[in-house]
Amino acid sequence: DESYWETFAVRTWQLLPVLSPPDLAKILSGMARVRHRDEELRDELFERVLARLPYFNAQRFSVALAALVKLGVDAENLRPLLSDLEDRLPEFHEVSVVASLLSTLSRLSLERDETFAKTIASLVSRVDEHLLLDGTLHAREVAALCETYRDLQLLPAGAADADAAPIEALEGAPSGAA
Repeated sequence: DESYWETFAVRTWQLLPVLSPPDLAKILSGMARVRHRDEELRDELFERVLARLPYFNAQRFSVALAALVKLGVDAENLRPLLSDLEDRLPEFHEVSVVASLLSTLSRLSLERDETFAKTIASLVSRVDEHLLLDGTLHAREVAALCETYRDLQLLPAGAADADAAPIEALEGAPSGAA
């Protein structure tokens, strides 16, 4: 219903000056989940994210970045977030957040340069560390990581075949490969 989206947009514009990082991440995520395309609102929310970037924790950062990618923000415009991601890598400990970041990065259309490769390698090493220390992954994490490792070409040869067992492929993925 169009009136719902109009009400949503009006209220979001009213709240814009006081939205906190968690609020920004939630609104962007909600827009991305329902594929609500309001480029003017998206761009303004993106500007607010950039302005409040130092106040985002690892999880909210990951959620906001994923939503912005899903909402179609150009990869080049995301460079400030990607640069901040490089600086924040030590903050990302939870494997679900790391899996989300890897998935988001796999969907970006940008040059896979040395910096990108180092970022991917650092995140993959966190997954490796988690597997060594804890050894458990939730089903959604396994699914996301298998698909992401395939998209980033981190799986061993043949592991992306339809009949391959995904968890064995994930366990055999090279540490820090990119």
